[in-house]
Amino acid sequence: MGRKPLIGWSVVGVQFLLIAGAVVLSGPQVWNSPAWAPAAATALAVAALVLAVVGVLGLGKAATATPVPREVGDLRTDGVYGLVRHPIYTGVLAAVGAWALASGAALRIVCWLLLVVLFVVKSRWEERMLVEKFPAYAAYCATTPPFIPRWRRSRP
Repeated sequence: MGRKPLIGWSVVGVQFLLIAGAVVLSGPQVWNSPAWAPAAATALAVAALVLAVVGVLGLGKAATATPVPREVGDLRTDGVYGLVRHPIYTGVLAAVGAWALASGAALRIVCWLLLVVLFVVKSRWEERMLVEKFPAYAAYCATTPPFIPRWRRSRP
């Protein structure tokens, strides 16, 4: 196994540890969540996970757990990839963030914030490899945000 795949799998391992921490750890409460927060968090988490699954399905055979691009597959810029460059990361971050923030538990929130940092670093590394594989990726980056869709106003 080369260096890039080993680093990629290591990043995925840390990612899953942070997700697990954001789900199971509790620690001191930073705030008390209102009664409606769990239901709202669950709805957001379900919608976010649907986004992540649509992102995986959109990649087809090119889908991989690691940030190292596979040899197969084409550059995807349509569907959810027309909204954000990393819909899978967006979905995971939104789902885990909803859970952590609704819980009000300090350790869950810290794990989620560390996951945000990890995904930013992971996406930048992944994008350097994607630019090497797909020369058009740089232009795609210039028009499509990484995680949060831009709200475009329609012009008359």
